[in-house]
Amino acid sequence: MSMRNMAAAKNALPISPPTTYGDDSFSSTWDADRIFGCVCDSGWAVGTASGELQATEYFGADCSK
Repeated sequence: MSMRNMAAAKNALPISPPTTYGDDSFSSTWDADRIFGCVCDSGWAVGTASGELQATEYFGADCSK
């Protein structure tokens, strides 16, 4: 997934709201669509409610742990 798409992803809510990476229409951010990474599903519920955690989890470069 590109940096631009990661910034707009909603699966980080409620910890951080979706945002943009680079300019909206005429991107001057050279790496927005050139750097890619994995977005892995958490092993636990993430959030601020009871029973949810605000903790990071390391997966490795390919979500394999």
